[in-house]
Amino acid sequence: MARWGSLLGLAAILSGCGSLGPSALPATPTTAPLPTELVSGGVPQQLTDLELAVGSLGETSYSGYSCVIAPAGCACETPVIQSALFTFTPDNRLLYAFEPVGAARVEWQLDHAGVNQWSYAAPLRDSSGNTQALLLALLSFTTDGYILTQVTTMSTGETVDCPDVIFHRLPK
Repeated sequence: MARWGSLLGLAAILSGCGSLGPSALPATPTTAPLPTELVSGGVPQQLTDLELAVGSLGETSYSGYSCVIAPAGCACETPVIQSALFTFTPDNRLLYAFEPVGAARVEWQLDHAGVNQWSYAAPLRDSSGNTQALLLALLSFTTDGYILTQVTTMSTGETVDCPDVIFHRLPK
């Protein structure tokens, strides 16, 4: 679990925005069984064609914006380019590894929340290790990237909603 220097130091929570043109991914999600080598317990997981396509891309660059979350609100205004890798696991999870240019690599393990929906939850701590907030994130894939939605519940009870932010895949 990540440790944060202060609650205002939550600037590393990422979201995205911007458009870069057409994509090779399908426009409408449909479900398909996960390939046999990734099946757990003999029961195929159901992934959409968008998820299967993203899983086959390997590490890819995306453009977007980073968000700063504080008790007063959420602002997603700082442009960011990052490398991201999406790995679907046999236990029906998604490993989302991302590395913004000039920053350390981060990995989130998301749970399958529904069709093309992946959720992540983590406590956000101050420099003393005290939990200051709970981050909830929802990730879904689009034809040319993904949408990241973040909500944070502060230890004082306030809820801070970030706008839906879109990461767009950059051409190779």
